[in-house]
Amino acid sequence: MTAASTPRRTRIPEVAAALLLAAGAGLAAELTDFLPGDAAIGAAAGDQRAPAVAAGDGSVLAVWSDRRSSPTGDPWLEFETAADIWGVRLDAAGEPIEATPFVVTDAPAFQDEPKVAWNGTQWLVVFETKVLSGTGSYYQESLSAVRVSAAGEVLDPRPIRIHNSSTTAWAVASDGADWVVAFEGNGASGDLMAIRIDGAGQAHQPPVALVPATWYLRFSLRLAFAGGVYLLTWDDLDEAQGIRFDPALELLDPAPLSLVPGGIVYGLASKGNQFYAVWHSGSGLRGSRISPAGTLLDPAGVDISGPNNPNSTLSRVAWDGALWRATWGTAAGLRAARIALNGTVLDPGGDLVPGPVAGETSGAPGGGLETIWSPFTGNQYDVLAARLDAVNQPAPNQLLSVGAPMQQRTDVAAGDGGFMTVFRSDSAGTNRIKAMPLGPNGEPLLAEPLELDVGGAVGGPGAPAAAWNGASYLLAWDNASGIVAQRFDPSGTPLDASPFAVVDGFGPVDVAALGTDFLIVGRRFGGSTEFVLPVAARVQGDGTVLDPGGLSLGGYYVRPIRVAALGGRWLAVWQRNFTHDNPLAETLGAFVHPDGTVEPAFTVYGVYSMSGGNSIFDIGLDGGDGAALMVQSAELTSGVETDLVGRLVFADGSLGAVTNFTPWAGNQYRPRVAWDGGQFVVAYNEQRNRFAPHTLDQLDATSDLFGMRVAADGTVLDPLGFAYSLAPASEAYPTVAASGGASLLFGSLLRSAAPLAAYRVGFARRGTGGNDWPVVVATADSAGGDVPLTVQLDSTGSVDPDGTIVSWAWDFGDGASSTEAAPLHTFTEPGRYVVTLTATDDAGEAAVNTVPLPVTAVNQPPVAVAAADPESGPPPLSVTFYAAGSYDPDGEIGNIHWEFSDGGDYWGTPAFHTFTEEGVHSTTLTVWDGRGATGTTTVTVTVGQGNEIFADGFESGDTSAWSATVP
Repeated sequence: MTAASTPRRTRIPEVAAALLLAAGAGLAAELTDFLPGDAAIGAAAGDQRAPAVAAGDGSVLAVWSDRRSSPTGDPWLEFETAADIWGVRLDAAGEPIEATPFVVTDAPAFQDEPKVAWNGTQWLVVFETKVLSGTGSYYQESLSAVRVSAAGEVLDPRPIRIHNSSTTAWAVASDGADWVVAFEGNGASGDLMAIRIDGAGQAHQPPVALVPATWYLRFSLRLAFAGGVYLLTWDDLDEAQGIRFDPALELLDPAPLSLVPGGIVYGLASKGNQFYAVWHSGSGLRGSRISPAGTLLDPAGVDISGPNNPNSTLSRVAWDGALWRATWGTAAGLRAARIALNGTVLDPGGDLVPGPVAGETSGAPGGGLETIWSPFTGNQYDVLAARLDAVNQPAPNQLLSVGAPMQQRTDVAAGDGGFMTVFRSDSAGTNRIKAMPLGPNGEPLLAEPLELDVGGAVGGPGAPAAAWNGASYLLAWDNASGIVAQRFDPSGTPLDASPFAVVDGFGPVDVAALGTDFLIVGRRFGGSTEFVLPVAARVQGDGTVLDPGGLSLGGYYVRPIRVAALGGRWLAVWQRNFTHDNPLAETLGAFVHPDGTVEPAFTVYGVYSMSGGNSIFDIGLDGGDGAALMVQSAELTSGVETDLVGRLVFADGSLGAVTNFTPWAGNQYRPRVAWDGGQFVVAYNEQRNRFAPHTLDQLDATSDLFGMRVAADGTVLDPLGFAYSLAPASEAYPTVAASGGASLLFGSLLRSAAPLAAYRVGFARRGTGGNDWPVVVATADSAGGDVPLTVQLDSTGSVDPDGTIVSWAWDFGDGASSTEAAPLHTFTEPGRYVVTLTATDDAGEAAVNTVPLPVTAVNQPPVAVAAADPESGPPPLSVTFYAAGSYDPDGEIGNIHWEFSDGGDYWGTPAFHTFTEEGVHSTTLTVWDGRGATGTTTVTVTVGQGNEIFADGFESGDTSAWSATVP
């Protein structure tokens, strides 16, 4: 991305002059304009999987885990909010009530595997997430929940944390007022436990143990409520067992019930006063009614599947208001059977249901059955649902995981009187390249973007690039045929009827203009796929490809590559790893002359490792007056997060000093650079405002979009950068176009609200009318702490480069604000606050910076509970100690330590110790939480001689009576 010429910043061309818009129109740290069109609703990009469904009062809520917020599409990595929980309500006919799904929670970290239950007035959506572990040094999986009203309103903006829980196996159900979540194990024991969540969203600690742990794990937990009783079932090694308890979590059975020897219950449902369970027995599906007393009313179970045996564990049962409805998958497709109140199977062997496949089910309003599933198509998972009527006839499948296309990987070129944006527009299984010409003040010139290319998600078009040569734009990208390009005039009129082939290769690509010619750079394979080489090709202004065979730039194992015009030549810069599987890398550069001569490659920066940070290593590059600025990610400050490293490359090939632009916490990555005629402007992803203990992306991988100005001599002008998008939603793929002191700063913002529900390309303006925006510096004398937290904030270092700062505006994030330059503020409520400082100059231009402050509640120490088995006996006495029942009221249990009064200790639970001496021995249990607090308790064990029997009598054969004394 570069322009053919770089006018001095003192000259304000038409583009910059036309950007004279009100700087104060909206927050100075938000994307204010978005590209129009490209809004057709279809299958959303990213994986949507693990759906669940529950009927409410007149509607059904479907929920699932949704990765549309992950801009990379990688299912294994944590970026932005990674996986969120989305949902949609379905009406009495099975039609979506919302035009696009809504966010149930998009909290930082990974949210997965939701389940949902209705309590008569609202739904509770429970899901798996990642939290700080009880050791305080890593993460662990736990459960959280969010309530959703009958009207589809999310009632818990911050999820309800279910402390001391586990994701090994779990289930949720409601008694009509509250909910119960049952799960296996936590940091203190492997018991089957339950915790109550009331209708107000309060989780009542501690969890209650239902069934003691054993040496193996239990699986397939199912939970339902009928006749005033909860029934929990599970797979207990070789049989399905169950336990009953009341809404107060009081056990109703002295020991687990043996429900189905040799079977596994895969579906459990309630009709209010009775349960129904389905299980696999042998290769078939059987079922039985179960009374609230725990009695199987069909003792051996009734044969449901007949010859149509299930082929997966997705066998389910639901109550539709009149009948039980069993569903299961077979090789031929989904089968469904109705079961009468007396247990009779009305559809022996099941009806074959065309269209839907096996998945989760729920009764639906009007006597129907809702089924939901997530098939893998087009290289991703989508969520579909179908409504079965009272006689198992399905309505057409409904695609639920919809949204507008995901717009991402934008590039922008500044022309003489406008701009050209080019981006990728993704839907499920399909990638498109689209472009939008912009006028001199950034206004879109078309109602719909131009579509340049379309292909599959695998092998389809990749990341595009744009450049201006003084007469036309050249847009380039890669697709299944290689690297292609197409020319456009400033209005968006194509100068080529269709994209033309440039060179064999693949992306990501970049392009820069030198005079009227362009140079496109990309990558291609060498002798085999592990050898990835940099390649370039020149294209004349008339579209003639001068190097159809490509120009070899040198080197192997190439990753990102960029190009810019510099001093009458092109400068290509790329990252080269030492081998295809070696994380060590260096950044190389090479000059390409207008005639296609390639100078030998030279080292720009390195050596560095790609194994740290968040694994996003990219390069930004643009040419200025006599030097180009290269910016890239590298681990410098911490060794575990990436900073931005900047270095000037001069027109004669000499190098400037290496500068760490961002020597502070958080990863800084995906830099892009533009020369505005007098200075460089860098746009990048900034993670300083995330709250990730120990830099764990699993706990928070969110970022904001920031910028930074760098002088022509490499001096950093914004010592802490400046924010241009601080949206609470996910933000990705920053880029920048600049000319004559004015800049357009772009990014993709996840606009989750209807009617889009997708990443969309937006931009913000800076330097309007030639007025430079302020340098804003915000600092605090605290990095966070417990409430009440008093913090001194300061704006020292803020300055306006061409005028005066006339106002300060602090927003503390808790509803309070200040207009002082250095306010003192006290936070009284815990929260993750991002304090913002907006500085406005005498010409109305504003800039924003931030201070992140984690404000925590006063820590509640953990509670230690200890037990010994046996509690007494003769020496040597081997005792097992248990920490079951120990819990942390506001976190997770971590380390567990036992100290024995006769010497020795043990870490973990259960603990084992043998006492050899008689006496009363004490054992002290200490448990830790994630913030270092401890709880202790003591248990005693009595060790003594066993009972002795003293007997008097005569030798054997004597018939006299014996007497014995037991002391």
